[in-house]
Amino acid sequence: MSPTPTLTPGPTAGSAALMRPTAYTRFTNRALNWVEEGRVPDLVVRRGIQQLLRQRLAEHAADDCEQALALSEHFINETARRAAGPGAGEGQRAAL
Repeated sequence: MSPTPTLTPGPTAGSAALMRPTAYTRFTNRALNWVEEGRVPDLVVRRGIQQLLRQRLAEHAADDCEQALALSEHFINETARRAAGPGAGEGQRAAL
């Protein structure tokens, strides 16, 4: 099962290109599929995760404290929502 591509707005509202996946999105989805299928070595996956975490830490270490707090809260809420799963009720999410 392949993930649904992220759709981005096209050049003008109402055009045929309004909701078309970008090349970056298609590449990202293909790479994630390869990882899920076990085609990518664990070392490469770990290095990619480490790089993403370094980027996330750099975002959170911003000079703007309010922005850093908002990013942290968003990350915590998204992590809890994803850990609970799509069918979880609010009670299950609150327990996380």
